[in-house]
Amino acid sequence: MDRKAIYVSLDVCDEKNVKAAFAEVEEKLGDVDVLVFNASGPMAKGGILGMEIKTMVQRWNVECLGALLCARAVIPGMLRAKGGTLLFTSATSAFRGSAVLPGFAIAKFGLRALSQSIAKEYSSQGIHSCHIRIDCTLATPKNKTKYDVEKMGDCDEIAKTYFFVSQQNKMGWSNEIDIRPHTEKWTI
Repeated sequence: MDRKAIYVSLDVCDEKNVKAAFAEVEEKLGDVDVLVFNASGPMAKGGILGMEIKTMVQRWNVECLGALLCARAVIPGMLRAKGGTLLFTSATSAFRGSAVLPGFAIAKFGLRALSQSIAKEYSSQGIHSCHIRIDCTLATPKNKTKYDVEKMGDCDEIAKTYFFVSQQNKMGWSNEIDIRPHTEKWTI
């Protein structure tokens, strides 16, 4: 397989910057087949009355507005190609509120709604949208020094799941996936 890659820096919250970045990608590599949106904003700590609104807005801008802008940048090419996949990295907070981190939950709820809205609008035109909930700490080099590796998600295994979802046949698409290590106590 002949594969090419380029590095393009962009601010997902800046519409002009997003358009320019994806225009560069299309010019050099062609239309985007798969978009993995994995951007995350700053953590707005504190409850409803305690979190800083500025930080909450920054998080929402990255995770909701940024995801929307990136999706809008790639969907036209996917429509031309009559297919494509958008994968949105999320968390358990997309399914439940939080007394401690409500800003995180608000942004993740919005990201999940965007993924579902894209699926409803574009699936009949061959565009697959999947909200992927990662319900664990990732086993990154930094996290491995702080946490028990047996309780973390393996990044390579998670990447395999993303790849698998991007290759699904349209007659069996997943629109939401949960990923967690076997040690996660999500059933309690």
